[in-house]
Amino acid sequence: MKIIPFRGLLPNLSLIPDQHHFFESVKEQFNTFQHLNYFLPPQSPAFYVFRMQHPRQTATGLICTTHIEDYLQGKVLKHEKTIRNKEQIQIDLLKERGVAVKPALLVHRHEVQIREWLHQYTLRHAPVQEINFQDGERHLLWQVSSAADIQELQRLYREKLSRVAIADGHHRFASFARLYRERHSGTDEFSAVMTAYFPEDELKIEAFHRLVEWPDPGQQYLLQQLAGLGKLVRLDGPQLPRHKHQMSIVLSSLSWYQFEWAPEVLARETREKPLLDVDLLHHQILIPLLKVQNIRTDRRIRYLEGMEDPLQLETTLRSHPPGICFVLYPIDPTDFLQIANLGLTLVPKATFFQPRLKNGLIVQPL
Repeated sequence: MKIIPFRGLLPNLSLIPDQHHFFESVKEQFNTFQHLNYFLPPQSPAFYVFRMQHPRQTATGLICTTHIEDYLQGKVLKHEKTIRNKEQIQIDLLKERGVAVKPALLVHRHEVQIREWLHQYTLRHAPVQEINFQDGERHLLWQVSSAADIQELQRLYREKLSRVAIADGHHRFASFARLYRERHSGTDEFSAVMTAYFPEDELKIEAFHRLVEWPDPGQQYLLQQLAGLGKLVRLDGPQLPRHKHQMSIVLSSLSWYQFEWAPEVLARETREKPLLDVDLLHHQILIPLLKVQNIRTDRRIRYLEGMEDPLQLETTLRSHPPGICFVLYPIDPTDFLQIANLGLTLVPKATFFQPRLKNGLIVQPL
């Protein structure tokens, strides 16, 4: 991969009165916040080692810019189809602000030498930024600005990583690619995309659950149909799925069921790619039984991202029209990378990655 240092803008934490409001609003109010001097002056060209610490997860990666040619040449792998009007929204924002306020998230197979270099650097140097969030997350940034360190990191990422996959940021890459093609001049401001690289064993993939509006009288009939596709067991109380090919089903009455796909159903599926629960749900239940014709446009479907608290799921169910919630087990990172390497796409809203980098944590001036 061709990674390039950049002159990042960091938040001026001493002047920001409400950090929560700042990170929640910077995407829409960047120009206002810049006028209020909520950002420090541009730094010298650098890379940034980033670490997210959470009670349940620690992840360390590198924030840099990646040359858009790596994307155009297929070294940055896609797993989602982008929507043209969403690309245009991104383009309009980039032109209006003149900055990118959030890195695209890239995932790669872990490499021992890269991990060790980043680890040793954090031991030898003090972070330039440390932010504690209300949800218990702690974000730290180390600046890498010496010529020797920059060259060594460029060598490692060039030699060790031949391909990476987009975990979050498909529309950002597609928008930069369109602008680059339109305005390419050799030193174009859209030739490099701000990116954060993480190894797959430090990223956490959470599931997008599906809440589908379905009237109460039809819910028991649907359960009868599901019994022909796998093992359905009534639960005494809330319980999340515990492994692949198992999901929980919650009715609007807050009755919980555990469902496991029958071996004969799994055997019918193609073996040319990893067999994902989100695909099984889509092809075996949503389309034939719930008559979902277009998962992108069907207004009966709501996506619940990364909810791991059963009580939160029940609260959400109470606040919506009668429906059925399909609680999925997260996709395995190895399966995700295999899908990307095969050049295949996932159904919409299949993955929710942690860490989620905050808007405004570091800004790329264009």
